[in-house]
Formats: sequence, C-alpha cells, structure tokens
Amino acid sequence: MLTQQVAIQHDIANSAAQAQHQQQRNTMQHNMQLADMHYQHNLHQQRLAAAAAQQHVHTAMHSNFLTETPTKSILGPHRIRPDHYKGMSVEEQKAVRNTQHAQVEAHIAAQQQQQAEQRSWAAREAAVLAQRDTLEQQAAAQRRESIHAYSAFLRGQAQHDAQKFEHLQRVFAPSGFAQYFSANFQTSHR
Repeated sequence: MLTQQVAIQHDIANSAAQAQHQQQRNTMQHNMQLADMHYQHNLHQQRLAAAAAQQHVHTAMHSNFLTETPTKSILGPHRIRPDHYKGMSVEEQKAVRNTQHAQVEAHIAAQQQQQAEQRSWAAREAAVLAQRDTLEQQAAAQRRESIHAYSAFLRGQAQHDAQKFEHLQRVFAPSGFAQYFSANFQTSHR
C-alpha cells in the first residue's frame, strides 16, 4: 500500500512537471510570436520612414516652390508672376470683355426672372384671396341657412309643445286633484 501511495505521488509529481513544462513551452512560443510581431512592426515603420524621406528629397528637388522656376507661379498655372507681367494680350482683353458682357446679361436675365416670379406670386396670391372670399361667402350663406332651419325647427317644437300643453290642460284641468297636485311642484316642505 505504501508503494502504491509513492507511485501515485510520483505520477502526480510527473504530471505536474509535464504541465509546468508545457506551460513554459507555450509561454516561450507566445513570447517568440510577440517578438516577431514587434520586429515586423519596426521593419514596416523603417520602410515608411525611408519612403517619406525619399518623397521629401524628390519634393525638394522638383517642387516649383523650392526650385524657383521662372515660368510658373507657385500659386497655380493660372497665376501670373508680377515680376514677369507685361500687360494683357489682345486675346486676354477680349476674354475679359466677353466675361463681363456675359455677367451683365446673366444679371439682366436674373432680374427679369425675379420680376416674373414676383408677378406670378402676386397672381397666385390674388387667386387665393379671391377663393378665400368666395369660400367665406359660401360659409356665411350656409350659416344663415342653418340658423333659419334651426329657428324653424325650434318654432315647430314650440308649437308642438304648446299644442301638447293645451291638450293636457283640457284633459287634466276639470279635476281638482290635478290642480292641487301640480300646484305643489317646485315647492319645499322642509
């Protein structure tokens, strides 16, 4: 029995040592992967830095801003350098005049369009106001008709109630009980 306990303890110690050894191997592999990733990242950063330096050298050698190209302005191909300017050519003067005429015509067309829109708006507003007046007149006529119809209905009800009251007076008036009984309505005996 003692030998079995010793064998079990030995197996447990062996399995613990194997687990610890496996964990150390996994940790070592993970650390090697991290080191490789760090190396690849540094290599990529170095390549980017080298490409940026090469672009900087290319820009410094070929940029109009840094090389003072006399025929081009640094602000764009449409700009004229003041130290090289000798006046506008005939073609440029014609182009400027044509642009000015086009601007004047566009301004006149815009004013005419705006006036046409204002006239159209005024016509629509007048039509809406006329329609509103017509609708108000129709509504007033309907109200008057409704008032007359309701007044006629009330007059008819009043006549019916008067006839009913006269009938009840004829039927119940001869008896003294009805007179005495109805005379005490709406009185308090407290």
